[in-house]
Amino acid sequence: MGMSSTGSVELAADAGGTKVFWVDAGDLGMNPMNRWFGLFLDGMIGPDFEKGLSNIKKIVEK
Repeated sequence: MGMSSTGSVELAADAGGTKVFWVDAGDLGMNPMNRWFGLFLDGMIGPDFEKGLSNIKKIVEK
């Protein structure tokens, strides 16, 4: 499909702790199929991000 993305983990100070942001950004270009596919990406990879963040939380709180 010719799409790519870049992931990063960002940390920000928060009252009493640290907030963790897992970010994935990319350019879908002008291809209509890529842009249509992009509408479903959050539903496809979102649960994996949530699971990963939950695992990080469990490890840090041990």
